[in-house]
Amino acid sequence: MTQPTIREARASDRDELNRAMLALQRHGESSNPRIWHITENGKKGLDARVDEMLSDEDGLALVAEEDGKPIGFAWGQVVHRTDYAPNIVGFIRVIYLKEAHRRKGMGTKLVQELCRYFLTRDVEEVNLNYILGNREAEGFWKELGFVQVRASANTTLKDLEELLRERSARLEAKKPI
Repeated sequence: MTQPTIREARASDRDELNRAMLALQRHGESSNPRIWHITENGKKGLDARVDEMLSDEDGLALVAEEDGKPIGFAWGQVVHRTDYAPNIVGFIRVIYLKEAHRRKGMGTKLVQELCRYFLTRDVEEVNLNYILGNREAEGFWKELGFVQVRASANTTLKDLEELLRERSARLEAKKPI
C-alpha cells in the first residue's frame, strides 16, 4: 500500500466524482434527515455540478488517491466581490473522503492544498457550509478554527401555517375587547 497522494481532478474522474457527490449527499441525509433529499432529477444534475467543478476558472478540484484509486476529493472556489468585505473569499465547496479513509489526516491534507491555492489568489477569508448533525464535519471544522456565523432553518409550509394559525389565535385572545 502506497502513501495517499493528492492531485488535481481531471475529466476522467467525472464518474468517480459523481459517485462521491452522491455519497456525500447520502451521508448528509443520514446525519440530518431534515436536509433536502436528492431526487432522481437531482442525481442526473450531478453531471453538470461535476462539470462545473472541473471547468471552474476560479476554483480547484482535487482528488485524493491511494494505490491509484480515488478515496476522496475537495473543491475550493475563489469569489471576488465589492459589495462586502472581505473582498476575496475562498469557499470550500465540497470535501469528501470515503469512510474507511477518514480520521487519517487526508482531510487535513486536502484543506492544506486548498489553502495553498487560496494563497496564490490573495484570499482573505475562507468560508464553508456543512450539515448540522454531521458530527464528523462539525468537529473537523471546529478544530480548524471555523466558527458558525449564520444559520439555516427549515420547516414545511403545512407546519408553518398551523403554527401561524395557533399564534394568531393566541394573539387575538390577548387583545382587549
